[in-house]
Amino acid sequence: VPAQPEPKPALPPAPLDAAFTEQLAKARASYTAGKLKAAATALAELAKQAPEHPEVLLLTAQVQLEEGQLPEAQKTADRCVAVDAKLADCWLTLGVLRQNNKDTPGAVAAYEEYLKLAPTGHYARDATSQLARLKK
Repeated sequence: VPAQPEPKPALPPAPLDAAFTEQLAKARASYTAGKLKAAATALAELAKQAPEHPEVLLLTAQVQLEEGQLPEAQKTADRCVAVDAKLADCWLTLGVLRQNNKDTPGAVAAYEEYLKLAPTGHYARDATSQLARLKK
C-alpha cells in the first residue's frame, strides 16, 4: 500500500500590514451596509494576500450566503472553522448553512459551538432559538 502523503500544514497567516487591515475594515463596513458587491470585490483582493485569514473567510462565507451561493459558502465556512475554530461567527454561519441543507445534527453541533464560544454573543438568542427548534 503506498504511503499516504503527509497533510500539508496550513500556511502561516500572512503578515498583516496597515493597508490590509484597512481594506478588511472597509470590506466589513460594506458587508454591514448591505453592499455585497463592494464587499465581495474587496474580499477577493484580500484573499489573494491572505487566503487563510479567518476574518476574510468569515466575511466571504457571509457574503456568499447572502448572495445565495450556498455550496461555496459552505466550503468557505468549513475552511473558516478549520483555520480558526475559536471564531464564533464562523460556527454561526456554518450552522445556518447546515440547517439550510437539512443537516440537522451538523447545524445543532455548529450552533452549540457558537454558543460555547460566544454565550452572550450578538446572535446568541437567535442560535438558542434555532437549537430549540432543531432539537424538537
